[in-house]
Amino acid sequence: MSPPRVGPPLPGVVSVELDGLISAYSPCTDEVAFLNSTASDVWRLADGEHTAEELTALLAAAYGTTADALRDDVGRLLDGLVAAGLLPGPGRPRPAFSLRALDVPMRLLVDDPELGEVLERLWADCAAAPCGERGVTVRVTGTGPWHVASPAHTVQARTLAEAVGEACAAVNLSAVAATPLLAYHAAVLSLGRSTLAVPGVSGAGKSTLTAALLLEGWELVSDEALALPWHAGPPAAYPRPLALSDWSRRALDVDDRGVEAVGERFVRAVDLGALASGTPGPVTDVLLLRRAEGPPRLAPADRTEALRALLPRGFTSVQSPGAALRTIADVLAQARTWGLRLGDPRRAAQLVTEALGPPGLSRTW
Repeated sequence: MSPPRVGPPLPGVVSVELDGLISAYSPCTDEVAFLNSTASDVWRLADGEHTAEELTALLAAAYGTTADALRDDVGRLLDGLVAAGLLPGPGRPRPAFSLRALDVPMRLLVDDPELGEVLERLWADCAAAPCGERGVTVRVTGTGPWHVASPAHTVQARTLAEAVGEACAAVNLSAVAATPLLAYHAAVLSLGRSTLAVPGVSGAGKSTLTAALLLEGWELVSDEALALPWHAGPPAAYPRPLALSDWSRRALDVDDRGVEAVGERFVRAVDLGALASGTPGPVTDVLLLRRAEGPPRLAPADRTEALRALLPRGFTSVQSPGAALRTIADVLAQARTWGLRLGDPRRAAQLVTEALGPPGLSRTW
């Protein structure tokens, strides 16, 4: 087998030359490497046309020395260019994972290969084309402990489970902080022509019901946000992974699915046999959860009650409170509003599906 050739640079790498010195940006590391004169000469020859030995011989001839005198130094420089995410080769950094969350282009940079694979799987439903330098960057360095850094969330994690949870939190919080959309804390699901919004009242069972509805055949739009383009219309899809507590997983009999975090497990729609919806219609129904004993019960509710439930849970409504009020009122005016006594989440999901979904689509269990 012939020796491998060096280069060319990895896709997305951008290099410039000033005063004979190369500076190169790597989308894998989101950093610019500033090369000295020798490294710049190596870079110019790393075009995919030469082996490392041929490259060394060319430099030796240019410098008036022997290949033996340069071989070790050239090897170290090539290893450094690989480690900097500029050239292909074993040991190069994991490529950035690009995603779009709440209409925010983002990049997830993870040193640890195991953690990187886990996070890419969890966020696969939000994957997007590379966003280059325009995106919000979430970076996780180290292989234990792990340092999570983002514009909205920076923390150190000591276990892999903790690193998973903190990285997911960093992506979500950074998206919420940067989104141009009008976003309220709510779950959103779709089934046929029905689009259901469930305001995120803390502790009311939103995520548990969301998972139960996915088990009944609904599609996930988001478990985090009812996100609108500042006017009534179809909400934006943001199918981030659901975080289910131990109690929720036991109640739904899905205890072994998903990825472990601290005190919870992250699951995607596909882990529950469902799909992530990319093109939901306008909201047709709003569901207000009520914690109470007894069997599940669904009954009409006032739209003003839904307005009261949504307004305090606006992520971005503070940017223009008046416009936010008009927008969410327009959404509610076009939707039916329901109150749901939750009870058993599986039975509640079946009840909601029979009442609000297309006929005949509720699954048996």
